[in-house]
Amino acid sequence: MALEPLPTRILIVEDQPDGLALLSQAIHHSFDKATISLAQDLRTARAMSAMTFDYALVDLRLPDGLSIDWLGDFKLKHPNTPAVVTSLYDDDDLVFAALRAGADGYLLKGDGLDALVSGLKKVLLGEPSMSPAIARKLITQFRAIAPAGARSAVTAGALVVLDTSAAAATHVKAAPILQLSPREEEVLALIGTGLMIKQVAAKLDIGYHTVNDNIKSIYRKLGIHTRAQAAAEASRRGLVG
Repeated sequence: MALEPLPTRILIVEDQPDGLALLSQAIHHSFDKATISLAQDLRTARAMSAMTFDYALVDLRLPDGLSIDWLGDFKLKHPNTPAVVTSLYDDDDLVFAALRAGADGYLLKGDGLDALVSGLKKVLLGEPSMSPAIARKLITQFRAIAPAGARSAVTAGALVVLDTSAAAATHVKAAPILQLSPREEEVLALIGTGLMIKQVAAKLDIGYHTVNDNIKSIYRKLGIHTRAQAAAEASRRGLVG
């Protein structure tokens, strides 16, 4: 007699009853058989980090804080376990911080049940899973940091950005070349790893508004406008791994 397949083990990190109900429905439609473990706050999620799961669905805003640091730790411990953010929020800071932390996808609960089911089925196939709004955001940010006049080419399955014109740089407004202070370099390094302003303030033991002022100064000096550009600049300067 054939053995019945084991149920898929899914961790849901979610504190809202409506969100849990929606995710449970999506799981029911996506998996033949599943067992669900629930963490409704970071404390519980941390306690469950050592357990083995087949998939993790992770909300970002929990009663005791953001789950981004937990997500990064979870992916370090379980690099082969797909962890998909399921959130109501598409703020730039949250999206890029979650992806840098190792999220394997980003689905918006506001897109509804059918979209969640479609996204989870992509995860089952090993494909990146993004809500359309998140995909558009990534494209917009990529275009913001890509050099003007560049063209993309696919080589051996990888996206390579090539400068097609020596004169292209003449059509790009050069960023002002201004020296960052040591403190500004510290702040740039930390926001480049995905930390939020409050987290940077706590890590450097300075005020929230001081960090915010430093970020404004960094953006002005480097001629950048987004967190994604800041992360790219931090990497270029060797401030982050």
